[in-house]
Amino acid sequence: MSSKKPKPEEIIGKLREVANVLARRASTAEACRRIVVSEQTYYRWRKEYGRLTTDQAGRMEDVEKQNLRLRRAILDPTLDTLILQESFLSVWVWLWGRWGREGALATMGFVRALMMG
Repeated sequence: MSSKKPKPEEIIGKLREVANVLARRASTAEACRRIVVSEQTYYRWRKEYGRLTTDQAGRMEDVEKQNLRLRRAILDPTLDTLILQESFLSVWVWLWGRWGREGALATMGFVRALMMG
C-alpha cells in the first residue's frame, strides 16, 4: 500500500471513476478495487470531497493551510500570555511574602506602570 496522500484533484478523479463504475450496476467493493482503495477510504473521500469540483478542492486545500497558519499565530501569543501570567503569580507570591500586601501592591503597580510605557 502506498504511503503518500493523494492530492484532492486525484481523489475527485477517483470518485468520478467510482461513480461511472457504480452507474454500470457494479458493487461498491468492485469499484473500490478498481481505484485501489478500501471501501472505508472511499466513503470518507465521498463525504469530504463528494460535491466538489477540482478547482474547489484546490482552493479548499489552500484555505486549510491558511487556517492552520492562523491557528498557530493565535496559539503563540496565547502561550506567551499564559507564561507571563504564571510568572506574574510567582512574583506576586514572592513579593507578598517579602513585603506583605501593601508592599506587593506598590511594587506591582510600579512594574505595571513600567510595562505600560
